[in-house]
Amino acid sequence: MTVLDLEKLKEPLLDGRILQTHQIESIDWFLKKVYKSPSLKGGILALDMGLGKTLIALVIADLIKAELKSKDLEIIVICPATLKKNWVNEAKSVDLNLSVYSWSKLPIVPTHDYILIADEAHYAQSGTKSQRGKQFLKLAKSKKSVINLLLTGTPLKNGRPINLLPLLSACNHPLSFNKYYYEAHFCAGRRTPFCAWDTNGASNLPELHLSTKDVILRKSKEDCLDLPPKTRIFKDAELTDPIRKVYVDAIKTIKGQTEQKLRMLDEVEKTQQILLAEQAIYRTALLKLRQVTEAAKIDSTASLIQQLLEQNEQVVVFVEFLESIKELKEIFREAIVLTGDTPVNSRQGLVDSFQKGEKKLFLTTSKAGGVGITLTSANYVLLVSRPWTPGDAYQAEDRCNRIGQTKPVFSYWLQLGNLDKTLDKVLCRKGENIELVLNGKVKRVDLKDMTQMLVQSELNL
Repeated sequence: MTVLDLEKLKEPLLDGRILQTHQIESIDWFLKKVYKSPSLKGGILALDMGLGKTLIALVIADLIKAELKSKDLEIIVICPATLKKNWVNEAKSVDLNLSVYSWSKLPIVPTHDYILIADEAHYAQSGTKSQRGKQFLKLAKSKKSVINLLLTGTPLKNGRPINLLPLLSACNHPLSFNKYYYEAHFCAGRRTPFCAWDTNGASNLPELHLSTKDVILRKSKEDCLDLPPKTRIFKDAELTDPIRKVYVDAIKTIKGQTEQKLRMLDEVEKTQQILLAEQAIYRTALLKLRQVTEAAKIDSTASLIQQLLEQNEQVVVFVEFLESIKELKEIFREAIVLTGDTPVNSRQGLVDSFQKGEKKLFLTTSKAGGVGITLTSANYVLLVSRPWTPGDAYQAEDRCNRIGQTKPVFSYWLQLGNLDKTLDKVLCRKGENIELVLNGKVKRVDLKDMTQMLVQSELNL
């Protein structure tokens, strides 16, 4: 496949997915406007979250690598630590090998050619004021960098043009050549009474927009008419090493407790009552597994929420356990919280406040907030864990995706390990109710085999 062979982009990828129209348009724009530009060193893909920036960047890298006919061309990805696994998984759809680094530990500049992909590129907006910014610009400006793809939903973070300057510099855009002019003209640069140079303002924004159209592709959800009314996105939750240790230790404890209870049962004659007790032990183990798994996903959840809030989006978050609500509320103190303990006569007031846009984040449980309320001011919904039944999961999503919603809805299902993936597969089978499955009313599922499988798989993380 060559850069000009875009018709092939309409064919299924290796994992069976089909690129959407807006994704093909984005790839076409980058290759023709940026990669083929005689002066630009890179481009900024400023697409809203959920529009597939990761996949777009990987396809672009694959096309360029194919055109250059270089098997040894390295694809370097810099991303938040929680997204490293997601990049590796996504790369399988185009059969690319990646070298993935976190923003906290950037690589040295290679001595061979490479393509640089910077996810959440606004992490480098401090530019030469931080060690991270300096190292990023070294990577981007090196002659060994074939092209730079910068991905961010917030290229002008906090509305300040000064934050865009390092990204323009990484792309070798002419506006970055004269730093003083840029700061004075677009950042309302001025001397303070103490003679400091203040660049935190904004000026001539329409001109800035026009001057950067060649290097920044901006697509909002509203621009993408090919989006379905609701898009469900399965997103891997990554663990830091300390959280991973706590998670694995908790699973080992559950495994030990379960085995101890089962040994006690083994000493008793296998009556029907004992068999029911055995099933109860496995149910308890499964519940505990779900609790520790959801707890381990809080950091990834908070990171995703923060990204959306920075894009000025409203977000609805569903969890299954109240402890998760408490932890998220500690991080996002301005969030609205609705649980089973919320007085009935005050619930509508909380919903109305969110619908009016007075608060940007709505935290609730699927049991308390999954039915009977309308939250259409948000079109992003996060299910940190899922309820046991498909109907309850879909009802939670549809608090946002219902009459009154004027935008496409993005529903993120955060997954961690085999537990989530196994249960989600069951949930997504049309018309199948996992409660009925576990009760043996639809078909038999061996709780013993399922629980042992899940415990062992989690211990191999």
